[in-house]
Order: sequence, then C-alpha cells, then structure tokens
Amino acid sequence: MIITKQGYEKLQKEINHLLQNDLQSAIKLLEDTRPYGVSDEFPPEYLQAIDNMNIIEKKISDLQELYSSATIFVKSMIKNTNIVGFGATVKIENIESGKVSQYTLVSSYESDVKQGLISVESPMVKEMFGLSVDDEFEVNNQDYVILDITYHY
Repeated sequence: MIITKQGYEKLQKEINHLLQNDLQSAIKLLEDTRPYGVSDEFPPEYLQAIDNMNIIEKKISDLQELYSSATIFVKSMIKNTNIVGFGATVKIENIESGKVSQYTLVSSYESDVKQGLISVESPMVKEMFGLSVDDEFEVNNQDYVILDITYHY
C-alpha cells in the first residue's frame, strides 16, 4: 500500500498507543477479573476482558502488517503532475450546482472526508484517476469538471 508520510506517522503513533496504553489496560483488566479457585464457569467480566484483549491484539497485528508493507509516497513517484493520481489535491466543480470541492487523494487508511482526504478506492477517485484539468467525469448521476490539480509531496 502507498501511504503519505503523514499517514505513515499516524499509523506508527496508533500502533504505539495501542501497545503502550490500550494493551496495557486490557492486560490489567484481565488480571483484575481473573477468577480465583476452581470453577466450571468463568465470570462474564473475565470473558469480556478476554474478548477485549483479543480485539486489541488483532488490531495491533493488522496495523503492524499494514505498517510493514506500506510504501511512503514521495514526489519522485509522480510521473505526470498534470493528471490526477495518488497524492494529488484536486479541485472539482459540480457542473449542475456550481459547488466547488477540493480533495487530497490518499490511502483508505488515511481517508477523512471532513478533512478533505478522500480514499483512492472511492468511486469518485476511481473516475478521476488519469484525468486532467478541464476533463469531465460522472459519479452517482452527477457531472463534475476538474478545475485544478496540485501535488504537495
């Protein structure tokens, strides 16, 4: 997976937080709810603590796998700055409404539409890839035109 430097650093911080905080809290909860003595049944709190620990360990494992396979996006990867590709900031206009929007195209891990970060796996981006300024495309029966393409990385 290609990821921006900011996304890579965010991923690293998330892994560290899970290891240093969430996992440690889960271990403590597991110890605190561990049953004493012999019993045929485990208390529900202990079973919940086991489930919580498993969820955190799975998330850590998934993120570590993502982290180890990630390639940080660098400007030299851009072959043509005049077409839409990974890392581009694209300004588009809805032809019918005239509404102008701007998005930076990032990995699915980094996407956050509220921040203007849109996944390269989204239908809109798939329609935009390879297009240039003034090219039109359609998504969900809406027509758009590309106004500007810039790369900041």
